[in-house]
Amino acid sequence: YQATVKELREHLASHNDNSLEPQIARTEALDAKVQLARAELLEFALAEQYAEAGGVVRDKIRAAQIELRGEIEGMLSDLEKHAQESAAAAIAAGQFAKNLMLALCLTVVVLGAMIALLIMRGITRPLAETVAASHRIASGDLTVTITEHGKDEIGRLQSAFADMVSQLQ
Repeated sequence: YQATVKELREHLASHNDNSLEPQIARTEALDAKVQLARAELLEFALAEQYAEAGGVVRDKIRAAQIELRGEIEGMLSDLEKHAQESAAAAIAAGQFAKNLMLALCLTVVVLGAMIALLIMRGITRPLAETVAASHRIASGDLTVTITEHGKDEIGRLQSAFADMVSQLQ
């Protein structure tokens, strides 16, 4: 019993939980009562006073054992309740983490799609303007003006088209 109490105290201390300390103290007091009654029983038995020894067993030891059992069952019930609460908290924390990860993933996908759309528009619009201008040039319209949209490859292509139009004029 004392080894179990020590192990329980160490376990609770490792979790910074002293909620069962009052119950542990009561069980220790009851155990001390049982030990005193056992010593009294031993004295009566050694003195061959069997009736008194039987009275100690019936009145003191049995009553203390019943009370001790009730305290231990109460502690077990409290431990089970605490374990269920801890499990529920862990499940809730896991669910929150899962939802947060889903939200972050969804946000990243939406942002990625928006960035891809902006990049695509930054490429396709100037190309569409350049293609339209090249069709007008091919049909003989040399009044086309092509404006450059940057210093990247598309901007250099537009610059080359503008140079071509000015050379053809």
